[in-house]
Amino acid sequence: MAAQVPQFVPNPIQMPWKVPPAQYIPSIPGTLWKGGWIQDGEVRRVKKPHYHWIWPKDGRQGSKLGRVKELLQGKGPDMHIAISADKMDYMHNRQRRAKWGNHLNIDGNQGPETLSAPWWVGSGIVGGRDNRLKYDYWTSKYVKPYEGMWTDAIWQGPNRKTPWPEQYRDVYGYWWMDIA
Repeated sequence: MAAQVPQFVPNPIQMPWKVPPAQYIPSIPGTLWKGGWIQDGEVRRVKKPHYHWIWPKDGRQGSKLGRVKELLQGKGPDMHIAISADKMDYMHNRQRRAKWGNHLNIDGNQGPETLSAPWWVGSGIVGGRDNRLKYDYWTSKYVKPYEGMWTDAIWQGPNRKTPWPEQYRDVYGYWWMDIA
């Protein structure tokens, strides 16, 4: 039996489609859903989820030594844990910059793959950070929001040793670009 010749159609997106990774949907009160993993509209049985330590980069200190230096100085973004159904899906399930920087008022909802923090995080019981603090890309610290704060920054160049970024975003969500 001869194989059928495939018929291809143009893809306006210029990117092949693939099944998105499984996402964890927590239980919904008042429904029969007990929580679990869903992939492509189907419930997926996951015996053991995979946990990954994520250490995000803020762009200024790109090398490991520079990031350790920021860690010892109490600067830089916080480490967090990502959970995924497959071992290789950690890149899809990692938090976006607006989520770990606590700038959700600018970027909005980050999707179902980002779970909200438990009630005890940020309460001082077992540590954690106050939910009102936001990451400032200028000082590389979590601070109370203020007028001149940078909510995102893009550092360009071969060594990123320049004192100013190529672009930054202010507290209102507007991007500012260096044209020099």
